[in-house]
Amino acid sequence: MSKSLKELVKPQPIIDEKLLTDAGFINSGRSKYQEMVRAFSEELFEKSVLVCEANNHETEREITGEHVNRATHIIYGKTIDKPDKWSVLFQIVELVLTAGAGVGASNLTETWGAITFGVCLAFAVMSFVVRNVVLKR
Repeated sequence: MSKSLKELVKPQPIIDEKLLTDAGFINSGRSKYQEMVRAFSEELFEKSVLVCEANNHETEREITGEHVNRATHIIYGKTIDKPDKWSVLFQIVELVLTAGAGVGASNLTETWGAITFGVCLAFAVMSFVVRNVVLKR
C-alpha cells in the first residue's frame, strides 16, 4: 500500500547560487527565487500525487507525466484557450450589433431601418476584425 501524502518525504530542489549570482540576482533576489522554487516544487509534488490518486483508487501509485502536467494546470489555474476579457467584450458587442443589424434589415423600407442596418453592420464587422486580428497578436 502506498504512503499517504502526509507520510511522503518531499524532494527539495538543488539550486546553484553561483548561476543566480552570474545572472544578476542579488541576495534578496536569490533568497526569494529559492523560496519560490521550493514552494512551487512542494505544491507541484503534492498536486501530482493528488491527481494520480484521484485517477487510481485501487492500484499502486504511479505518477505519470500527464499527472504532473495536470497538476501544473491546477496550480496555475489555467484553462485551455481561456479568452481574455477584451475578446469576450468585443464578442458581446459584435452579437448585440448583429442583432441590431437584424432589426434594421427587417425594416429596410423605413429610413431608420436602413440607417440602423448599415451602422450596426459596419460596427459589427469592425468589432469582429478587432477581436480576430488585433487581439490575437
